[in-house]
Amino acid sequence: MERAKKAELIAELIKSREEESALWDEAHRLIWRIGKQEALEAEMKEIRANLERWRAELDQLRRRLAELEDELRRERDRKPGDDPSNPGQRFPWWPWVIASFGIWALIAALWEWLRRRRAGSGLGLPA
Repeated sequence: MERAKKAELIAELIKSREEESALWDEAHRLIWRIGKQEALEAEMKEIRANLERWRAELDQLRRRLAELEDELRRERDRKPGDDPSNPGQRFPWWPWVIASFGIWALIAALWEWLRRRRAGSGLGLPA
């Protein structure tokens, strides 16, 4: 009887270990699914953030496109005499020429004055 009881206990132990093994397998499978679900949710969150960023960037680019289209429209509607790339219409070129000649004349006069001063100082420097 003792042997039968031991055999029964051993059979019960083996059965409980098999059940425990099956439960552990199920637990590992569920844990793996939970991890996979969390990874997918994190990926979806990243995709949503990228989508929002891209939408904001698209809105900004659309605004810039509208600005460029307005500028192009204004450029087309401009009168032929209104050339913004020609500064002569807004500010004539001749004052710049006169100012440049004046500055060069001042530099030449200073150079000559320094040359004569050096030549008259008696230091023996070449004129």
